[in-house]
This record gives sequence, C-alpha cells and structure tokens, in this order.
Amino acid sequence: MKFVKTLIFGSLLLALLCSQTPEDLLVTAESQIEMKEFSLAVQTLQQAIDLDPTFAPAAFKLALVFLRTGDMQKSQSLFRQAIDVDPENQEYRDEFDRINEINSLMGEGKRFMNSGELDEAYDIFDKVMTQFPFFANAAYSMGGVKIVQKQYEVAIKHFRQALEIYPEFSNAQSAIKTVIKNMYNDGNTLYKRGDLEGAVEAYEKVIEFDSTFYQACYQIGVISTRMGDIDQAIAYYKKALNILPTYTKGWYALGLAQKRDTDPENAVISFQRAIDVDPTYARAYVAIGEIFLNRQEYENAIDKFQIAISVQPDYAKAYENLGITYTRLEQWADAITQLEIAVQFNPKSLTGWYHLAESFNKTSDCENALRCARQAIDVKANYAPALIEQGVAYWCKGIGDKTRALNALEKARNDGRWRKVAEYEIDRIKNPDKYKE
Repeated sequence: MKFVKTLIFGSLLLALLCSQTPEDLLVTAESQIEMKEFSLAVQTLQQAIDLDPTFAPAAFKLALVFLRTGDMQKSQSLFRQAIDVDPENQEYRDEFDRINEINSLMGEGKRFMNSGELDEAYDIFDKVMTQFPFFANAAYSMGGVKIVQKQYEVAIKHFRQALEIYPEFSNAQSAIKTVIKNMYNDGNTLYKRGDLEGAVEAYEKVIEFDSTFYQACYQIGVISTRMGDIDQAIAYYKKALNILPTYTKGWYALGLAQKRDTDPENAVISFQRAIDVDPTYARAYVAIGEIFLNRQEYENAIDKFQIAISVQPDYAKAYENLGITYTRLEQWADAITQLEIAVQFNPKSLTGWYHLAESFNKTSDCENALRCARQAIDVKANYAPALIEQGVAYWCKGIGDKTRALNALEKARNDGRWRKVAEYEIDRIKNPDKYKE
C-alpha cells in the first residue's frame, strides 16, 4: 500500500513539474533566490535547463547562484553555456569577465596569505567584496585573515557577512564555531595565568557571540567563586544549566556555591540533580554526606559516604569523611579502619592523618598516633591539630616524654584557632592532679 501511495505521489509531482515551462521555473527560482533558498533555486533552475538546454536565462541565473555560493568551476561552465546559446548577450559576457577578475584577485590574495602578508591579503579580499558584494568567499577570506591576526570579533563579523550572502555556507558556520572556541581557549589561558578579570572578559565575549556556550558561563561561575562573589557564581552556574540541564559538573559546582552561601537545602537539591544525571558521581554523594555530618545526622552521612565508596572505591575523601563521622560517634576502631584506607589513597591528606592520630590516641595506641601525627606534620609543618595529637602521644603511657610533648603543644599554641585546646593539654601535663578522677 505504501509503495502504491509513493508511486501515485511521484506521478503527480512529475506531472506538476512537466506542466511548468522553463520560464515558469525561472520565475520560481528568482523568488527562491530572493528568499536565499539557494539549494532549492539550484534544483529549480536545473529543472528548467533539463526541460530546455537552450534556455540561456536559466543557465545564466544558475551561474550567478554558483558564483554566490563559491563554486567557481560550475559558475564558469554555466556562463559559457549561456554565452554559447546567446553569443550576442553582452550581460553574459560581462559577468563571465567578472568571474575571471574575481579568480585573479582571489588568487593574488591567497598568495599574500601564504607569504604572511596579511594586511595586503585583507585589502585584496576587501576589494573583491566591494566590487562583487554577493561573493561570499571574499567575506569568508577576510574573516580568515582576521583569525590569523587574532582579531576574533572582526573575523566573526566577516563570517556572518558571508552567511548573510549565503546562509548555507557551512565553512563560514564552522569558522564561527572555531573562532568562538579560540576565544574560549584564550579565556582559559588567562585563567591559568591568574588574570581572572581578563578571563571573565574573554568568557563574556564568548557568550556575546554564542549565548549557548555553557562552558563559558560555568567558567565565569568558577572565577566568581574564587573572587568571593557567590551571588554571581550561582547566577552563572544556573545560566550554564539552563543551556545544558544534564551538565553534572555544573550541578555540583552550583551545590558547592549554595553550600558556601549558607543555603544547604538548595545545595542538597543541586547535588542530587548531579546524581540524577550521573549516579556514579561520587563527589556529589560526599558533598551531601558532609551536609548531613554538619547537621549531626550521622547515619544519613554514613549512608552517603558508603554509596560514594561503592561507586568509586578509590575515592579518598569518601573514606576520610566516613572515618571522621565514626570519630564523632566515638567508634574509634571503625574510624581507624576507614582513615587508614583514606591516607593510602591520599598520603598528603592533613585531616586524614590528624584524625587517624586522634583515633589512635583515643585507643591508647600512642606509637601509631605519633606516627600519624608526624605524617601530617611532614605534609605541613606547624599544623596545629597534628602537633596537639603529637603532644598527647608523647605524654601518653608507654612514652612519657614530657619535654617533647610540651614542645609540640607550645608550637600548636601559636595557632589562635587551636590555642585553647593546646593550653588545655599543656595544663593536663603540668598539673596532672587537677585531672585525676
């Protein structure tokens, strides 16, 4: 049945086409050209030529279309065909001469390009564009010069000019994407150099030329976070996610910004959206777990950290946070188990080694506590929490080195955030009778 319908439709279409004269088709093609529907115009004009190969106006018009779209070989061939049919037509001969002039000028411009004489090349292409304003390749070539000169905004202007002439110009479309990507990469380079304001300016230019470039929105969010402008960071992360709702990193970054903005409820929602997009995104589980940990919802925190470990078994942060949760519950053996794994995966983890030293001290394993405290201090000298655990370990049963214990605690005392804890431990050593049960 489908075959029969197709056959009937094809027959009707053929009958319709056959009912049109070459003149009718030329009128239709002219309307299509005015609407910049060049592919359709090519088909229509070719139908007119197929119906009457001696119909010179169709060959001439098709030659002009191919000139506009940059197919010089076909354009020249069709101009010759029109001239052969109507050798007295001066317009046909003038246009054929124009093609030769365009070819000559474009060849000269390309030679300048190849020799690195960019300004000269640009001037030649500009001359072509002035004399032949419907020649899209001239505008495209001008854009090519500006890419080499890294004048990206001007390049995009020329590529858009080429597309205005010939909307189906795929090379110009690709070139615009390339230029925008180059602008984005320039922003990345500035960001890596520490020029944050320059990077933001580059990313904003990217967005100006391509409002769907979600990566640029994301990067402005990252820089805004670094600069402490959390409101702007959140706004740009949301822009990125409006463009690409499945952008996992975007949801995670938005959650971190919301968490920093003391909005844990929305942060959890954002982290969960990241998980919805990618159920193996371990960092999002850990981020939610940390919010539960801060709320003292320990069982919920443990659940999230364990899921993170199940989806990424080598993720040190998950083991570390799980260990810290067990320290809050004073489940020291479980804390030691998880923290030992954490520091194996991340030997430079200050908090991992510190909490491991703390857990060993709580179980009176002073030698291991001392070992772990030293590991943390090796990573960061004068790290107060580790110095405190080192002091406690030196003074504990089995070692009893009062001098080293007090020395470590005095160093810890220099950190104002840990001064009270250090002074408490110093007082315990100096005045043990006060603390007898």
